[in-house]
Amino acid sequence: MHIADAQREIRQTFQGGFAGQTVSGLLWLGSAAAATWGTPRLGILVLVVGGALIYPMTLLMLALMRRPVLIGRAIAAREAARGSAAAA
Repeated sequence: MHIADAQREIRQTFQGGFAGQTVSGLLWLGSAAAATWGTPRLGILVLVVGGALIYPMTLLMLALMRRPVLIGRAIAAREAARGSAAAA
């Protein structure tokens, strides 16, 4: 696979960053709300904990949108594992 092909696959899978940017924006909004109506410490906590969950939440959002969440090598590895399990 060439670099351009891999980049195209990532852009298509992650919809040009739409899902990740949406998740990140909602996280910042939630952090701002927590800091405004709660305490600054709560806002920071929401941002730190939520920041660690951006990628899993992005994958969840893609799954809810019924988009494939696996990319080339992951799909090939899964198929290979299925083939070797079926042969056993």
